[in-house]
Amino acid sequence: MKIFRYLTEDLEHIQGMLNETIANLSEWPQDRIFEQTKKALASLDEHFNKQKIISNNLADSENLDAARNEFVAQIKAIKQDIDSLIMIHVDEPGFAQVLQSMGSKVDRFLEFCKESFYPALLDSAPEADMKNIQTQLEEKALS
Repeated sequence: MKIFRYLTEDLEHIQGMLNETIANLSEWPQDRIFEQTKKALASLDEHFNKQKIISNNLADSENLDAARNEFVAQIKAIKQDIDSLIMIHVDEPGFAQVLQSMGSKVDRFLEFCKESFYPALLDSAPEADMKNIQTQLEEKALS
């Protein structure tokens, strides 16, 4: 479905911002690192709001429980890094470590969504749920 391509491309864009920032931690001035990180975090927050539409609209299904639980757990782990990053100043040593940790978690989350979660939804989610998700994501994307 197009919604999965849209969500994948959205997360790939965020991943690119994070990876570029991580790759340039020693080169860029701190204010640029801060601004780029701030943009990436805002984009991640908005992306997770879109992803929440999926988890909120899936009927309980044994076929999807494991995938949904993993999906929620990975988002929670990334959000924990976001919360930690917000509490660390850009010039503190822990900033780079947490940013790199979050980048790795986003990489794993993207791979999980593309390789496991989205295919599981396509195989097992009821058609009515998928139509509802698509409608709500389209409304969110256009707002």
